[in-house]
Amino acid sequence: MEQLEAEAEAEASSENNTDAETKQAQEEREKEEEEENARSSSGALIIPDDIEKQYGPIASSVLEIKLNSRGGLPYSATLIDGNVRNVSYSAGEPIQLWDPSSSSMDLQFDVPEKGRFKLSDLSFLLTSETDSTMHLEAVTESGGAIEIVHTLVG
Repeated sequence: MEQLEAEAEAEASSENNTDAETKQAQEEREKEEEEENARSSSGALIIPDDIEKQYGPIASSVLEIKLNSRGGLPYSATLIDGNVRNVSYSAGEPIQLWDPSSSSMDLQFDVPEKGRFKLSDLSFLLTSETDSTMHLEAVTESGGAIEIVHTLVG
């Protein structure tokens, strides 16, 4: 009787392992399909929401900007010219031009024969940087690229 119970347990354990392996293989296939489908109509890679980097800052004598890898656009801009907030709850702090936690910026382009795409669908990598300039680039599936150069003067 004990041997039958042990065999039944071993069989159930084997079925559970097979189910887990099948589920894992299915999840891997679904992930690959998502990656294949995660391309904008421009042929550029679309990045998942959880992959995002901040670059910078770059600065002029009056302004400091931080950039986002998603879309390659500014997410933060702060005055650094000595002007500060003059309100009781944040007196003396530098002036931010907008609140990064409640603001966003995006650009859309219509590309002939490709359709519309948004910069926020693209992942930009930092290709070069100085104190006042950043070059960001997103490579498309076809081997082309979109380059954005941010420069602060003054």
